[in-house]
Amino acid sequence: MCMTSYQRIFGSGPLLLVLTLALMLGTLQAQKVIGGAHWQGAVTLRSALAGFVTVIGISIILWSFGTLSLRQRGRELVTRGPYRYVRHPLYSVMFWGPHLLVFLLTGTWLALAAIVLMFVAGHLLIGHEEKLMEQTFGEAWLEYARRTPRFLPRLLRS
Repeated sequence: MCMTSYQRIFGSGPLLLVLTLALMLGTLQAQKVIGGAHWQGAVTLRSALAGFVTVIGISIILWSFGTLSLRQRGRELVTRGPYRYVRHPLYSVMFWGPHLLVFLLTGTWLALAAIVLMFVAGHLLIGHEEKLMEQTFGEAWLEYARRTPRFLPRLLRS
């Protein structure tokens, strides 16, 4: 199994992005059709939290791209920056960011369920990419994968 230049640069990202957008649109459509529970919190608070989530998400994206350039992808095992805390910081933002924003801006609880579905889908889809990383970087990748969680950072580091 050889890593193509497309896989090296983009990995599972495009597929996960399409899945995120489809799930986000499906969440909004389902909310219109079936209704359901809403967070009745103050719109100002929800808007402020949405702004905070947006700033954090963009910061993680910029930090990730600043730490691991497109040229380095698949050629260098980077374990610094956000990659010190999770193996896939960009995917993490893709999973929680859009759905959390939909939740905060619309108040629909279905968006929180979408986050859970994205994490499950991500774990299923990322396996192939991680096998390619193992083949490319060998024991260094295995050691990194043992000590670094996939998507959610450990709150307490040992």
